[in-house]
Amino acid sequence: MHSVEGAKKNFLLYNEPMKTCLCQKNLNRRSLIHKYYHPRLSDGDYDHEKLGWESREAQFRRFEVVLDKLGFRDMTILDVGCGLGNLLDFCQMKDLSVHYTGVDILPDMIENASRRHPDARWYCCDLFSENRLCHEKFDLIYSSGIFNLDLGNNSRFLMDALELFLDLSKRYVCFNLLSDSSPDQEKGYYYYSENKVLEDILKKFTLKEHNISIESDYLENDFTVMIKKQ
Repeated sequence: MHSVEGAKKNFLLYNEPMKTCLCQKNLNRRSLIHKYYHPRLSDGDYDHEKLGWESREAQFRRFEVVLDKLGFRDMTILDVGCGLGNLLDFCQMKDLSVHYTGVDILPDMIENASRRHPDARWYCCDLFSENRLCHEKFDLIYSSGIFNLDLGNNSRFLMDALELFLDLSKRYVCFNLLSDSSPDQEKGYYYYSENKVLEDILKKFTLKEHNISIESDYLENDFTVMIKKQ
């Protein structure tokens, strides 16, 4: 077992006081995220409960749909909104050798993840307000769940985030979204139209449609967008 002190050496904590240049929308986003996850981290018995997923199987199914297409093996992966590091758990369960970096806005998430996987790289920061990884490139930028909460500006946040993801990626960008065709829609979450998301991506970025795929047959309330860079 690795000590907490030992684990802290394996991640960088960027949780300094907010700079005056940080706009109000980022402060609001941080507050909403903390409000949603903090009680779950304290009360949940299992990882999927702490993260707000309906089950472990559903959480891992989201990973599986990307693995089926890309393979993962020997990739450098940046997991944005990594939570407790369950994508790395999944890769190890599948006996996949990956070069993994996880980033999350919540210190409790990163502390827990780094204790489990002290050999991985962990960053606690808001990547969207201060990109500490701007000088690096990764084979895959992956994000699961960070666009689910209703932030009041989800469509814009998604496009802004995608701009950052594409800049950090060498090969692929993948993320999942809640579908507006879901039969079970709950207050506090944001549900996306597959067609509108595709339309917005093609409008904003110089990407060819055949390099964008959408997988939607794995869960009834979810779809995954996969982008291959040219």
